[in-house]
Amino acid sequence: MSVNTNKQKLLVEYLISSPDLFALVTPIVKPEYFDIELRNTVAFILKYHKDFNGIPTPQQILAETSTQLQSHQLDHTTFNYCVSELERHCKQEAMKNAIRSSIPLLEKEDYAKIKELVHEIATMGLQRNLGISLYDGIEDRLIEQQKNVAIYPTGWKEFDEQLNGGLERKTITLFTANSGGGKSLCLANLALNFNYQGLNVLYLSLELFENMIERRFITMITGINKRDISNNIPNIGKQVNDIKDSNVGDLTIKYMPSGTNANQIHAYIKEYQLKKGFVPDVLVLDYLDEMGTNESGNFEVYEKDKKTSSQLRNVLVEFDMIGVSASQQNRTAILSTDINQSHIAGGISKICISDNTVSIIWPENLRAQGIVALQFLKTRDSDGVGKTINLSYDKHKLRFLDKSNIMSSVKSQPQKISNQKRTLSLFDVMENTVETN
Repeated sequence: MSVNTNKQKLLVEYLISSPDLFALVTPIVKPEYFDIELRNTVAFILKYHKDFNGIPTPQQILAETSTQLQSHQLDHTTFNYCVSELERHCKQEAMKNAIRSSIPLLEKEDYAKIKELVHEIATMGLQRNLGISLYDGIEDRLIEQQKNVAIYPTGWKEFDEQLNGGLERKTITLFTANSGGGKSLCLANLALNFNYQGLNVLYLSLELFENMIERRFITMITGINKRDISNNIPNIGKQVNDIKDSNVGDLTIKYMPSGTNANQIHAYIKEYQLKKGFVPDVLVLDYLDEMGTNESGNFEVYEKDKKTSSQLRNVLVEFDMIGVSASQQNRTAILSTDINQSHIAGGISKICISDNTVSIIWPENLRAQGIVALQFLKTRDSDGVGKTINLSYDKHKLRFLDKSNIMSSVKSQPQKISNQKRTLSLFDVMENTVETN
């Protein structure tokens, strides 16, 4: 129900009565959220604050807008009431405006823009949390943090040692390589390693189609080459079902077109959550360079990469996920023996925003020896920068492996992080394929 004019006027009076209240709520206050007789008044108040860094007096407001307002003394209860009611009113009016704006978008079938408008309103709100006061309750806070911090091993022991045990939620780890240098293969290996530990993994591809990625995972699980899959469906089904029974998580593969932005990824994850009843623990994005910005327009590479990386991080933070992606290296990296951040294609802004950046070093001589090297270009919370670790490469299973096999490690130390009921995943697809054949 809309807030009546008298109540709106009272809220505006409260607004000009307290600089603290004004500073808290004005980020979401717009003139168009108020009835027509108050819009000029609210516009003047906001402009006055912008121009003079203060709040106009009731006398100034009367002189400029012919609106009679009065100032009030706000106690704690009235202050909180005003904050709550103004936030509710502004969000309600913003949603009405978004719905009206969506009508021509519906005619154009621009559903992505509609989702963007609705998402913007859904995330609209006031910053009530003032943050951490360093000198107050530090011991209790640190104890609580230790309880809540979760480090998820990647399945590569030496890799984890450089990152204080593995990867955390709400972080982005970026792998870089030359074209054909193993980016997608590395991401798929990491996705499977996390999945074998009981984590629910969403493998989101902005390049390869779902069936192509599925065949890669089948080879990684069974060792059966993609050329031989059609002749080995019962065998594949048995091996996949054996792994499914070993308490793995959900592994979902989804193709979205190049240029997909964070708002569209957000909308997909909400749909995923609705259908499956949970959100992914891990988002593997193949890969970051193919992602678009939420805003339309032509941006310089630095700005584009900054926007896509920041907007991806926002999705990870909102859904509390581990983020893993990849980026291309530029031509100067092809012959270089010392890879550094300058060899990353595009804007270095994505390196600045990532928590860990790792270069995949995989020339022909290492491939022939069954070795893939990973060099740490950036680690936000460890001293791993500049260090290189070697993994073994199983060319029959397309697997990047630690010294100990990931599956034997998981079976000896089972951990089910997310045990919600799964719906259609890679393993379910394979099971249905076997049954129908």
